[in-house]
Amino acid sequence: LLIESVDKRSLVWLVGAGVSMSPPCSLPSGPQIKDLAVGAICKADQLQKYWSVIHRSPKFKNIIPEIVFQRIFECIGPKLFAFFDLLRFAPANVNHKVLAALYQVKGTPILTTNFDQLIDQYLSLEHSVVHLHGHIRDVQQMTITINRVGKGLHIDTSKTLHHLVKAKAVCVVGYSGNDDDVRRALISSDAETILWLVRDWNDRVMANLGHLNSYRGRVFVSKWDIRSMLRALSRFYRLDVGVVGSRQSLIPKKDATAEAWARSLSLADRYACVSKLLIEVEEYKLSSDSAEEGFRVAKAKKGWFKNQSAFAMRMVGDFRHFKKFAEQAISCNRAESNSFGLAMAYNLLGLSYLEKAKSEPRKATPFFRRALSILNRHAARTRPAQQEFHILMSQILNNLGLSLRHEGKEALALKAYKRSLQLKRRTGDLLGFSQTCINISLFYYRQRNFTLAYRWRKKALDLITKLNLDFQEAYLLREMGSAACEQGRLRAGKHLLRAALQKYKQIGTSSFGISL
Repeated sequence: LLIESVDKRSLVWLVGAGVSMSPPCSLPSGPQIKDLAVGAICKADQLQKYWSVIHRSPKFKNIIPEIVFQRIFECIGPKLFAFFDLLRFAPANVNHKVLAALYQVKGTPILTTNFDQLIDQYLSLEHSVVHLHGHIRDVQQMTITINRVGKGLHIDTSKTLHHLVKAKAVCVVGYSGNDDDVRRALISSDAETILWLVRDWNDRVMANLGHLNSYRGRVFVSKWDIRSMLRALSRFYRLDVGVVGSRQSLIPKKDATAEAWARSLSLADRYACVSKLLIEVEEYKLSSDSAEEGFRVAKAKKGWFKNQSAFAMRMVGDFRHFKKFAEQAISCNRAESNSFGLAMAYNLLGLSYLEKAKSEPRKATPFFRRALSILNRHAARTRPAQQEFHILMSQILNNLGLSLRHEGKEALALKAYKRSLQLKRRTGDLLGFSQTCINISLFYYRQRNFTLAYRWRKKALDLITKLNLDFQEAYLLREMGSAACEQGRLRAGKHLLRAALQKYKQIGTSSFGISL
């Protein structure tokens, strides 16, 4: 079937890290490169205890590398870029040469999740590789693309993928299928057939193949070594791929490269990265502890660490420390004249009042308004990065809508929600968009305007299904159940609350509250 598709010029490759793992290239796999970066950051004696917790966490094993690098980028910005030098100087292997030759001779386009450009170097502009998550030549753009992995492929990239694979066979090699955005794009595409090569029947990719249940085309899975398969194709089509260098890897010093990069970071930078990653593995108390350690050694941006501590305490519902750290964050950010951090701190302080048994919305509202005012003045003076600015602004507006609704100021609450929604649509924040759709649905549900409530609930559920947002679904069920009980519709309320409880048990999370 593979050869038939190649001969008909109806094959598209989707390749992952596995194609670059053969010598002499010997690049690390996705999980290995993730471990390499975080392990290097935690190499310092003070951080070893945190690495032990992160590395052993099942949740860390399930996080895709792009998300890990996005969290690191949020802490250290462009200092992340030097880490990717270990990809920049790797030599190509026979896999790269065969894929490039097949593209040129048989017109088999290549999609890849890899950042390296080891295939690209053998191709002309006419036969360019489509890098779904960006590439090493433009590292800054790559980090922006990383931020979109949880939201879906960039619209232009998604269109390119759908155009290339329509009515064709997609051969997947060296790819785990861990990326939700790529899986979703593949499932929703009009590809006729998916041919998926696995390294081993016990490989993790087998579990990810279960997500293809909703794919409308044919799926064939085969166990086959990548290098053997591509060499067989090379012989079959008599491709001239020449000599592919020494079998010995030319980058045996990748660990040293990663460690040298980590040593270039300050200890405060490392604590910041660790604190962020501990949030990802739901070790919230340790995240707060590491943020406080970072605060003690930091020479600047101390307010960032206090914001981080407050956020971590919010996630476990420790409102005493949540409020304390938010107040300290306000003082630190004000002393550092950090308007963006100050707006974030006021937003957190507002949440500390709003979420404490949902009992003090009147105290919360002024803090959200103050945060918006500071953010608007900051934008007028500095012209901040639009993505970051709009994301925080949309979150504050969503929270303001919640507090106004609890105060009974329904018209103002709806206005805040809809402004939040506009910003979330502009930034492509689909997760945040779904959350605000939920809040608008609940707004109408409590008003007994069930027609509009269910219309907005459908918008939310469409995204919840598309993005596998179990936590948001549980929150929607919980709040609708609560509202139904308040309205005296106990049977409906109990049904919804039981469904919410079941969903929370499936998630198995220790997080408090909701993601806004």
